[in-house]
Amino acid sequence: MVPDPSAAMSVAHVDGAVVLSVAGSLDIASATGFRRLVNELLVEARVRLVVDLTDIDFVDSVGLGVLVSAHRRTRGLRGGMILVVDGDPVTRLLRLTGLDRVFRVAATRAQALAGEGDTAVRRP
Repeated sequence: MVPDPSAAMSVAHVDGAVVLSVAGSLDIASATGFRRLVNELLVEARVRLVVDLTDIDFVDSVGLGVLVSAHRRTRGLRGGMILVVDGDPVTRLLRLTGLDRVFRVAATRAQALAGEGDTAVRRP
């Protein structure tokens, strides 16, 4: 398989959580790789998944779809998923689509690991 140049993904296990960091674009070109990686990570029930999107510069509708799918899958396994989002463009996109009311969101990785994600992105 040829690596997807639109997104770089890395995985770390920190404080009992699986941290998936994504940089670049989460879009139609990278969605399959993201979905496959999430499915590999969610092999056990009660997984605590932190998806760090602080280095994302673009998300399209397919990217949003794989995030929603990961959220549903994690909840189905009685786990939890928190997005790490530190500002635009992802925060704006979550607000525009109403997904700011669906995802737990933290401003930093440390907050996410401490379980301090909001159930909605704070509005100014």
